[in-house]
Amino acid sequence: MLEEKYRSTLTALISEELSSGKVFSFAVSTLSMLPLIRPEDEIVVRKSSGQTLKCGDIVVFERFKELYTHRFLCRRMSGSEMTLVTKGDNSFTADDPISAKDLLGKVTRIRKANRSINLEGRFWKTANSLAGMLSYLEWTLFALLRGLKRSISKL
Repeated sequence: MLEEKYRSTLTALISEELSSGKVFSFAVSTLSMLPLIRPEDEIVVRKSSGQTLKCGDIVVFERFKELYTHRFLCRRMSGSEMTLVTKGDNSFTADDPISAKDLLGKVTRIRKANRSINLEGRFWKTANSLAGMLSYLEWTLFALLRGLKRSISKL
């Protein structure tokens, strides 16, 4: 695990590289995007804005000085600020919304041990769009059921 004092510097360097038009790649270390992205898979990230994201895109963002790779579900307005709702594929619940300024970029490629997946191709754009819609449906249904359970337990 990277020491906390170096995390913000690393994030700033990544953001600077992406802003200059370069791509950045690194190995994922968590299980949050299983089964598509496994620990040790390398992802390639390109700068993207919150306005250009489509439901199902896989994004990298910073929260609490940590980098996260999750699926983008939707945009929301919080006052005058746009926030983004994301969710790991391996979770039933969405993350707390993030500020669009915390978005570092969009994952364009996944490099696995024996192959490379181009997420910009027609098949993967369609597959990710469907995965995003299903993930959004799963999240909203799960939230609805949780609220229903709370209402019943109060009776």
